[in-house]
Amino acid sequence: MRRMTCLVHSFGLLVISFMTLASVISDDTADTVERKIHLIGNGEPRLHHVENFATDAEMDLMMKTAFENMRPQNQGAETGIVHELRVGGAPEFEAVYDRMGAIFPGVGVSRDKKSETFRVRRYLPDGVAYAGGDYHPPHTDWFETTKGDPSNVLIITMIVYLTSPEKGGSTFFSHAWVNGTKGYHFAPKRGDLAVWWSCYNNGTQDLTSEHSSEPLLKGIKWNAARFFYDHTKKCSQPSAETVLVPKATEDNVPMEDSSKVMFGTTFPEGVWTTSEGTSTDRGTHGGGYGFSDEDLDMEEFEPPPPPKKKKKAKGKVDPVLEMEKELLRKQAEREMNEEHTPSEKHDDL
Repeated sequence: MRRMTCLVHSFGLLVISFMTLASVISDDTADTVERKIHLIGNGEPRLHHVENFATDAEMDLMMKTAFENMRPQNQGAETGIVHELRVGGAPEFEAVYDRMGAIFPGVGVSRDKKSETFRVRRYLPDGVAYAGGDYHPPHTDWFETTKGDPSNVLIITMIVYLTSPEKGGSTFFSHAWVNGTKGYHFAPKRGDLAVWWSCYNNGTQDLTSEHSSEPLLKGIKWNAARFFYDHTKKCSQPSAETVLVPKATEDNVPMEDSSKVMFGTTFPEGVWTTSEGTSTDRGTHGGGYGFSDEDLDMEEFEPPPPPKKKKKAKGKVDPVLEMEKELLRKQAEREMNEEHTPSEKHDDL
């Protein structure tokens, strides 16, 4: 009888455990919806698109948290301002990070998630910043952390568009074929996710993944990028067919005027722009992948101060001395770029 009582008790506990688990799963499912992962074009390069991937709350928090630390990539930059936003800075950031990882299960070198970053960038339009509009020149994202070592290579890029600029600012793949037409534009739309591989299935660099951020003509463009590093043998990994996203994405409010996005065309302290590009007196962001602002030694290499009105020189100016000063300034700038920029041409959009 005692054994029977124990068995009944154990069975009861088991039933309760299953019911609790089912309740948790049910609650999680109720808070999410499935989104189709679309394959764009013929697969060279491999492009994917997910609509309504992030919530308004997630995107607003990214911009709000990143803004005060944003700076240009280099002095006189045509690529706007940028910041490495730590994934561990908020549960919302971790949720977006994990959601991205679910698109290609098993891809991505195992790292400390909390120390990973999103690269958050803002572009301003023609007439406000760089003449013709902030843009990013053509490049591929493929990056070998150690030259010739296939074990830790940047092979996938994902970008969440945080705003919907009215004209220009598309991510343009000039070599892609879609519906019989060469060239494909990812139109930046708030909440959407753009995905691309920088490698072929055989693990070699895919030069057709070259892309640019087209000049921004009207509105304000924000985006947040995550870079996936792994062994090139993972380049043949297929994507999932769908991904679960928060049900709250269904309540996202369509952006009708991107110029009214938070912070507008203002700048963090110590950052300014002219028709010749964006500059700062706080130290530039630098290039390459995986750097956070804290990783860059901003005290050792101070950028030039903001431009001042030229005053008429008193007395004679020694042209030889002035030339030596200019040469020293350029040498210091080159050293700064070499120290902090593994590869200037590798960057996000």
